[in-house]
Amino acid sequence: MKALLIGLSVLSLVGFASAAQAQFYLGAQGGISIQDDSDAEDGNLEGELGYSEGFAVGALGGYRFGLNDSVSLDVEAEVTYRDNDVDDLTINGVDFDADGELTSFAFMANGWLNWHVGSGFKPYIGGGVGLLHVELEDLNVNSIGLGDDDDTVVAGQLGAGVGYAVTENVELSLDYRFLIADDADFSGTETELQNHSVLVGFKYLF
Repeated sequence: MKALLIGLSVLSLVGFASAAQAQFYLGAQGGISIQDDSDAEDGNLEGELGYSEGFAVGALGGYRFGLNDSVSLDVEAEVTYRDNDVDDLTINGVDFDADGELTSFAFMANGWLNWHVGSGFKPYIGGGVGLLHVELEDLNVNSIGLGDDDDTVVAGQLGAGVGYAVTENVELSLDYRFLIADDADFSGTETELQNHSVLVGFKYLF
């Protein structure tokens, strides 16, 4: 439901830009990935996976539509890879030593509304919808290997940040993004997925 609402918001923003002049851009981003502890459920067993801070890196491309002299809309496609290590596992209130790796590729369609406030600064807010391919790798619990598994689920994100125009064609950015996805199915265990990312970005506008 949250992903659907985000998608409708993005589509409504795109409608405002239909008659505007578009400027193509390409970019890259990277930063910190903070994975929320995952509630997990398998029949009568309930647990929680804990993670350490990891990293995120991605690429993007899209079009910037000038809505008026002070507002523009970026409509883009994004691919971002995230990587977080598993730290611990709790099952029915009992703690276990655990390690492994949670990795994902997010394939997102985004819309970002920019305000050109002067001196090159552009605060922005927006979000997107897409697919998240997630993999739980090399999971070990009390030194017992449980193997790997993966799933692909629907995802949505919200974010806000500020961009800075270094030149007419080069723009830097700093933003926060909250990513939420449908539960992943790892070998019959429904696992919650929520992520916070702080990203530094670069865009080149053609």
